[in-house]
Order: sequence, then structure tokens, then C-alpha cells
Amino acid sequence: MQLNWSTSAISIQHCNNMESLVSSSWFGSAPPPLPPYNGIFSGLIEFYCGGCESMKKLFPLVLLPNLVNLERIEVMDCEKMEEIIGTTDEESSTSNSITKFNLPKLRSLTLDCLPELKSICRAKLICNSLEKIIVIYCEKLKRMPICLPLLENGQPSPPPSLKKIQTDPKEWWERVVEWEHPNAKDVLRPFVEFL
Repeated sequence: MQLNWSTSAISIQHCNNMESLVSSSWFGSAPPPLPPYNGIFSGLIEFYCGGCESMKKLFPLVLLPNLVNLERIEVMDCEKMEEIIGTTDEESSTSNSITKFNLPKLRSLTLDCLPELKSICRAKLICNSLEKIIVIYCEKLKRMPICLPLLENGQPSPPPSLKKIQTDPKEWWERVVEWEHPNAKDVLRPFVEFL
């Protein structure tokens, strides 16, 4: 498979021997030397990955600063997927690792039938353009790393663009998943549709 780094959309389907889209070993333990807007995947707007049986993680954490134009992520039917934006042992042990990052254009996040998914990203994500979040049958996912905007009183507020959150099973939403702010689920409840 060949990738065009300036492409605006990537779709990967049924690549059963692929474990990750980009190996973080390409970069070593340091982030790419390119500025974020000119780096690998900086022009990426839509990303779809489906039916990749061996895929364990999509992007290494060092690429997160390059995903500023990303508007849509869909990951479906990847049996071994553990992390969407993953870290290596080197990244986990460095003290200057990314702790918070802004995905300013992300409008849609769909995670469907990922039975081994444990993490979207270890960094906190600011996604104030989110319109739709769909999480279906990702029952090992315990944390949503998305930071909600805060009101003056310090309480979370849904992103102004948010229209809906679809999830299944209901028990996952109510008992398993946690958000960055302890009151986030209460604030988001009006947007939740159980499938």
C-alpha cells in the first residue's frame, strides 16, 4: 500500500496483516522535525479504517500535532484494535510527552465493534467542533479523553456544535466510561441516544 502524505482522505479496508498505519519507529522517540501544518498527514481531513483484523493502533502519538485538519475518524470492525492514537514505550517514559492537544476541526468520531479498544489517546483532546460521537461495542474503553469547554464556574459545557452521541450498550455509558471532567456525563446526557 502506498500513501500520499498530502491526501485529504484515507480509507484502509481489510488489510489483515497490518498492525498500525504508521510505525512510530520511523520517528524514534522524538517528534517529527517538520512544523505541524507541513508534516505527515497535515492535510488529512477524513480517515476510515475498517475490517483490519490485526490492526492494534492507528497513529503514533508523535503524529498528533499533524492532525489539525482532521474532521472525521471512523474505525470499525478491527478485532485487535487497542489504541487509536498510541504511544510507544519510549514515548510513555519521556517527561516531555504530549499531555493535551487540540483537534480544532474534528466533527465526527465513530468507533464501532472494537472489542479490544482500551484507549483513544492518552493525551487529553480538545475537540470543540465535535458534532457527532458514536461508540458502539467498545466495552473495554474506559476513558473518553475529550475535554469539554468549561464555563466560568468551572463546570463543563458541551461543545457548541455537538448534535448527538450514539452509544451501545447502555451499560457501557452508565457504568464503565469516564470523561475528563466528573460531571461530563450529566452535561452530555441530553445528547445521548442509546441504540
